[in-house]
Amino acid sequence: MEIRKASVYAIALVATLAILVGTLSGLDAVGLRQAKGTASLAESPPIHAIEHGSVTVSPDTHIETPALLRVTTNPPVPGKIIVDGVARDEWGLTWMKIASGDHTVTFSDLSGLAPPAAQTITAVSGQTSIVVGNYAIQGFLRVLTEGALDPTIYCIHYHLGVVYLKQGRLDAARHHLGAQVERAPRSQEARLAAALLEATDWTGASVAR
Repeated sequence: MEIRKASVYAIALVATLAILVGTLSGLDAVGLRQAKGTASLAESPPIHAIEHGSVTVSPDTHIETPALLRVTTNPPVPGKIIVDGVARDEWGLTWMKIASGDHTVTFSDLSGLAPPAAQTITAVSGQTSIVVGNYAIQGFLRVLTEGALDPTIYCIHYHLGVVYLKQGRLDAARHHLGAQVERAPRSQEARLAAALLEATDWTGASVAR
């Protein structure tokens, strides 16, 4: 009877020892895996840069926020907005992305309007530069001529006559002054030409009036 009890106690003791050994072995395995994982992380090389196509991005790379440009015309007109020599749009620009730095904004001509002067702005990252192009309204001039003659053509005779008269070329001067009187008799130049014809001594001129 006592022998059986001793056997039972021995078996229970062996089982308990086996459980303890298994538990300790498991803890050692977990610790070993954790230690290996920590060592792997510690031994991993640092990431210096990532290459994608022709662009290389480093962890230290600072990505700049673009500057913005807003342009309006006053009064609102379909004038072309030209930035650094490149036409961008008409009427205006609404928050166009632009690189930081100096830029020149110009405007196209419009019929009846004088274009605004060129403006230079300094764009700043993350900020909006505002440009207003003030067009000036131009007036109109109406010119009426008397008769069917072109006064531009015939008034030139008077001016040529004066030039030739100063040069002493009497024949040429007399010809053009006479042509002015004949072809545009009601013009101011014709009256001046007639006065010169009367007041000038034409001695030596080969052509008599």
